[in-house]
Amino acid sequence: MKIKTKSDLCTELWLYAFYFALFGGLLAYATYYDLQVSERLFNPQNTFGIFFEYFAEVPRYVLRGCAFTVLLFTRHGLNECLEIIGRLFPFIRPLPPKRTETRLFRTCDRIWNWVQIAGFGVLAFFGWKMETDSLVKYIIVWATGQSAGDVSGSALCIACSIVLALILTGLGFFIASRAKKETLNKLEPLALLGLFLYVLYPLLNNIKGYISRVRFREMVGYSNGFLTADGLSNGTDPGVVRDMIGTTDFSAFTRWYVRGDAMGIYSHADSFPSGHTGSAVFILLSYYLCRAFDSLRKYAVPCFFGSTLYIGLMAAARIIRGAHYLSDVSMAALLCGAFLLIGSLLMRFLTYRRVFPTRDLRG
Repeated sequence: MKIKTKSDLCTELWLYAFYFALFGGLLAYATYYDLQVSERLFNPQNTFGIFFEYFAEVPRYVLRGCAFTVLLFTRHGLNECLEIIGRLFPFIRPLPPKRTETRLFRTCDRIWNWVQIAGFGVLAFFGWKMETDSLVKYIIVWATGQSAGDVSGSALCIACSIVLALILTGLGFFIASRAKKETLNKLEPLALLGLFLYVLYPLLNNIKGYISRVRFREMVGYSNGFLTADGLSNGTDPGVVRDMIGTTDFSAFTRWYVRGDAMGIYSHADSFPSGHTGSAVFILLSYYLCRAFDSLRKYAVPCFFGSTLYIGLMAAARIIRGAHYLSDVSMAALLCGAFLLIGSLLMRFLTYRRVFPTRDLRG
């Protein structure tokens, strides 16, 4: 088992070395040719770019519903929690059997159980609703041609989203309730790894706010008279097309390491780094999913390369749409990849300390 674990770690580190070399190289190239790449690829009405903008954040959206469903069905009693924590902090020990048989402990344990059921159940529902909100909204936008802003607040969109979220939540509970304990035991650390990445993901938005880089399409929109009712740029207007590049003032363009300035005329000075590309990185969790099960292990490495390709396609789509520059998407891939690798190493440490698996199912 130790040999396999050591081999897995070496393979994982080599895969991440390839991953970081790829996107690090793209970031280095973008440092000098960011604007030229965007000018060459910009095509905001491209179907591929629109499709990925609308639907390709699925890996991040789906994670919450799946992760909280797994945690619901792998929940632990009070004494089990003390035992798990004690594997990290030896001064914390589970209560002896005599004390767990008291009425007070049984009552507290029952309350804790229901708190977990209610908490994880609600979180699973809203996790799925996060996905259905986006999915339903963009299906309606795709079908009707309405703007996303008009659709998202409509009664039809809200109702369809809630119904679909309830269906997915119920389906998730049904599948998990019939899964083997061994399967759930292996999925528990994977769910926590995904949530670890999810918790760190908002750091991208903090960086966006600090860098304040103006998006490519906003410069195109403003220079060609596409404005909002407030007089700000409107780079997402359907009338913004590739041919307008020649009449665009790119004086607001800044390198990725320089703070930008919206100058009170650009509505989206939040280009760096790319949130969509960061969402795509969540698909790398499929590598860990394959590695967790012996029957899927042979697919782990191909899954890593396939996931990297998916991230690359998302990155290309964002540049094509004019939403981001090459450096924006490269940095998002690097940051979220680093978050995931850190989380993976943390999970290895917890496995080494016998925190995972949380239950011994041999008995």
